[in-house]
Amino acid sequence: MCCKRNRRVKNKNINELAKEYDELCEKARSCAEEIGRWIVDACKPVIKDIKYSVGSIEYGTETISFYSKKRNVVEAFASDDTVRKNLVDFEKLIETIIPALEGHIEAPYGIFLTQGEADTISALITAKIVEKNISQRMKKSIGRTAGNKPKQEQAKTERTEKAKKITFIYKKESKNGNKNKYLR
Repeated sequence: MCCKRNRRVKNKNINELAKEYDELCEKARSCAEEIGRWIVDACKPVIKDIKYSVGSIEYGTETISFYSKKRNVVEAFASDDTVRKNLVDFEKLIETIIPALEGHIEAPYGIFLTQGEADTISALITAKIVEKNISQRMKKSIGRTAGNKPKQEQAKTERTEKAKKITFIYKKESKNGNKNKYLR
């Protein structure tokens, strides 16, 4: 396969290659923007001030960087292993949940979470992934079967209610003071 691809590339002139390269870069940037928005939307119930950007001089165009002023570890504790071992690194959490993003997620100033917050984010992202997959399957099956709309709406309502319960539990824990005191 590699040889066939090389022959195909060798048969193109530099202008065709440059145009294809530009189109692929734009597609990659567009996908990264969508992924960044998707992750931010999923994490907002836990990390209220989370933001993202795509690409940078330091990390390259293939990296999605996330920022939170309130979630980075106070500088004095940044090197303290006893503090850090009790916190979950946002980058590693996202790469664990979505392995295809490994090496493409960055939190340049650090985003750290308590284990409870990490569990909540994991549940929210997993629920969003499942909901998206179910939604896509439903769209495909709608063309094949008619009359399933009430069941589909009921399933969507159940998923939404489950996500609301997860968010409510997190908010309840936050009000009870289950926050790590080393987070800003």
